[in-house]
Amino acid sequence: MRRRFPEDFLWGTATASYQIEGAWREDGKGVSIWDTFTHTPGKIKDGSTGDISCDHYHLFEQDVELMKRLGLKAYRFSLSWTRIIPEGKGRVNPKGLDFYSRLVDTLKKKNIEPFITLYHWDLPQALEDKGGWLVRDTVFAFRDYALEVVKALGDRVRYWMTFNEIPVFIGAGYGEGIHAPGKRLPPALLRRAYHHVLLAHGLAVREMRRLNKGLKLGLVHCASAPVPLWEEEEILEKAGEIWDEENGFLLEPVFQGKYPPGKSPDNVKEGDMESIGEKTDFLGLNIYSGRWVGKEGIIDFPPHYPQAFDLPWLKFLPSSLYWGVKFCWKKYSPREIFLTENGYSTESFIGEEYSLQDLDRILYLRSYLLELLRIMEEGAPVKGYFLWSLLDNFEWAEGFTKRFGIIYVDYQTQKRIPKLSSEWYRRLIKRGELP
Repeated sequence: MRRRFPEDFLWGTATASYQIEGAWREDGKGVSIWDTFTHTPGKIKDGSTGDISCDHYHLFEQDVELMKRLGLKAYRFSLSWTRIIPEGKGRVNPKGLDFYSRLVDTLKKKNIEPFITLYHWDLPQALEDKGGWLVRDTVFAFRDYALEVVKALGDRVRYWMTFNEIPVFIGAGYGEGIHAPGKRLPPALLRRAYHHVLLAHGLAVREMRRLNKGLKLGLVHCASAPVPLWEEEEILEKAGEIWDEENGFLLEPVFQGKYPPGKSPDNVKEGDMESIGEKTDFLGLNIYSGRWVGKEGIIDFPPHYPQAFDLPWLKFLPSSLYWGVKFCWKKYSPREIFLTENGYSTESFIGEEYSLQDLDRILYLRSYLLELLRIMEEGAPVKGYFLWSLLDNFEWAEGFTKRFGIIYVDYQTQKRIPKLSSEWYRRLIKRGELP
């Protein structure tokens, strides 16, 4: 099996606005649902907030220089909707647009391709107060926000993603209540919210393409990856059924313009499915882990199965990357695929050297990237890989208790310290070959 990636393969890292920017009320920024949620006692594991986090808003030039030293070819980041349109719709904040314009210019000067995610979970609180993703007005507010940003940055940014991980921000935010806005709604209302997000995606893609035909447009899905225990027909069929059940509700409307049988929500209007099925140029896949599948279905993990430190959902299962891409590629034939997130959280001892010797992360990355090469060798149109994450950051409901970064952040001093994994990744990018 080959260990070398194509010469034009895009190596990158990924971040999200709320997780790194800080400056939560600076320069006219409005309040998002995550601002509200983190300021509500008891919602975040360590009681922290993203008010300052990595202070990327003020330190972005330093962070881009770190990217350059790594040899990154691309950088995926999200925009804060409330930094640009504080109330979610209406007045545009020029200082917010200026920040992202300066970030894009700095990236371009360093020959780093910007990949923009329009929505990484931080809905304006003003829109949530009016119903959030449960109401149709939010769909049109998102479309208008997308157009404002493309007008400002579309001359320099080619790659755009509408949404990141719809099942997470709807499922965890509106269903389980463990993420912002912290609601627990019944399945019928969740399906309405899913539909509105998908419609917002489709309408935005259509209007963004009309505005600028040179853009490459897609969205990012957190693929639930069933891994066959053996490659036998009966088990492969069972894994395929599980894939369809867990991913079809999101991907069939986007790629086939229809919901799976029995999955259609009750708020579909004439023309909606045509809009949702607007052609995309690529699909982003976030794949961290998966589940083993046998003849009877999913096999429970035994106690002490290898996993990331204190993160039960992040099991060590490298072939999940292979199968996650394969099922999606064979079922929906996206034009291009990017691994938009893949990474590992390691144990954190603030200020101690141990946290920098992240050999477990290196093992994880090497093992998963071998599986990426495997599926690419079979012909999957994978064009790039974005490691999560560039920096240690605010990890949603986990607060600062988890560290996914290949660069250590001392949150008290804002000092950045490269970990061993950053040097490993730098060498991989430079050589284009797995050691």
